[in-house]
Amino acid sequence: MKPKTTDMDKQAAERLKEAFKAAQDQRRITYRDIGEKLGITAGAVSHYMNGTNALNVRALLKICALLPGASAKEIYPEIFQGVSLEQADDPAGILDTTVLGDSDDFAEFLSAYEALDPKTRHHFLELMKTMHRI
Repeated sequence: MKPKTTDMDKQAAERLKEAFKAAQDQRRITYRDIGEKLGITAGAVSHYMNGTNALNVRALLKICALLPGASAKEIYPEIFQGVSLEQADDPAGILDTTVLGDSDDFAEFLSAYEALDPKTRHHFLELMKTMHRI
């Protein structure tokens, strides 16, 4: 049985939906577009946007990457409480979606990253952390 969404989940969903509407003003984007980029259905995107399904860190980061100007940490700051940046797939803030140029490139990057085996993913993250410090 699916866990019930909390008021906090629903408030985050409202903020995510506002970010989606703002993105629609900048460029034509639909739930279907987001779903295709993330490998989920438009219905699943709708469930996240309407608070039917609670957002998780991974889904939140992926969706925000497709919405220009959307910040996962502003949309659902509570979800990051007690979560280290590495657990949030955001070591050293390199995946901060507010500073990315092309959100389509980020979505492609994230999909490629997730396809890596765990050992390669670890090495890649270490490389990115090193590059971020330079």
